[in-house]
Amino acid sequence: MRDWDFVELLREYILVNQTLNSLFDRLRDGEPCFAEMAELVGDSERSILFRLKERCHAQFRKDSAEARDMHREVLFDLTVGSLFHEAMKLRENLYQQEVYVPKVERLLEEHGPDDSAFFKEFETVQSMGADRTQTAMQETEALLSQTRNQLRALLATHSDDSLMTRNLFENRGAVESVFNVSLSELFQEIHKTAAAGYAKAAESFLESAFFDEANACLDAALAEKATQTDGNDEWVRLRHYAEGMAHFSTGAFERSLDSLEIWLGGTANNDDPRFLRFADSALSRFGKIVSDDAHGTTLLARAEAVTRLIETRLPAKDEV
Repeated sequence: MRDWDFVELLREYILVNQTLNSLFDRLRDGEPCFAEMAELVGDSERSILFRLKERCHAQFRKDSAEARDMHREVLFDLTVGSLFHEAMKLRENLYQQEVYVPKVERLLEEHGPDDSAFFKEFETVQSMGADRTQTAMQETEALLSQTRNQLRALLATHSDDSLMTRNLFENRGAVESVFNVSLSELFQEIHKTAAAGYAKAAESFLESAFFDEANACLDAALAEKATQTDGNDEWVRLRHYAEGMAHFSTGAFERSLDSLEIWLGGTANNDDPRFLRFADSALSRFGKIVSDDAHGTTLLARAEAVTRLIETRLPAKDEV
């Protein structure tokens, strides 16, 4: 399963959860909801819950040998499937209450009880339908809670997925609302410490060259007062790298060099070749963008010195 596939699944689940909870609140207030429910659950790709169900089937329904190694995934797939079918029942009950019942009532008003037996039976069905709608809503709500619990457990099995962790950070408000915990608490469940979670999100931002966002994540990681074993020193170094690249993108070249020099002044053992190449590519343009004066000459000399240091850090047989 590709990282993007799981991220898309996560996004769709959050949307399903938010939409269903909003509908539950409206149903309790006695508001009509069939039209919105019909958009949420149906038998086509236009339905969010249908897409989520099909995405789960595609990603998690494997042969028996693979399934044994995907316990959490299989459970989540099963609960989403059950949620879909129970939501379909709720949709049908809402259709009966909001569309079918009013039509029959209009006929009764316009033509009178021409068929008293039919209308007597209709009144019985109408009364039972309201009860069935309430039961279907309760069952759907319970299954939604189960899917949320299963997904929460599943997230912990994807702790190495930096893209997933980044997505949780980017959608912090919705994530906290769905799981009813703070993002730091959720990261602690997934990554053992909240700081490690923020650092994992920063990793994805750095790989995509979103340096300001990476800075925000690294600041959050360091603010969590992580222990030495969490990688404090390395996060501080990465913070200087991200800061240096962010300054470069805004034309603050002197500040960029200040930060990059600090970054490269640390231990070289864990340097990521991708980040070294990003910095090298940026610095290679210094000669064309700095001013042609004494200050520009000084900056260019510093940039060339940093470039030489980067070259010593790159693997001997580095493949671009």
